[in-house]
Amino acid sequence: MTEKQRKTFIRIVASFCLFAGLMAIEHTGAAGQIRHQAIWFFLYLIPYLLIGYDIILKAARNIRHGQVFDENFLMMIATF
Repeated sequence: MTEKQRKTFIRIVASFCLFAGLMAIEHTGAAGQIRHQAIWFFLYLIPYLLIGYDIILKAARNIRHGQVFDENFLMMIATF
């Protein structure tokens, strides 16, 4: 396994663990004091940004260069 593959694998596992933990906390009622949907949105945004920051950065870079509808931008919109 190359260094890039190892880093990507670690990002995938970390994002999955964060996402699964958030879902478990939210659906078991363990976080009863967090009732605002905006707070949950930002908590769920953390694993999304962790796993997809490279695509988001590529999409932003391509938008700056005038290439709006490339595969990175469309994948960012589709996953969001």
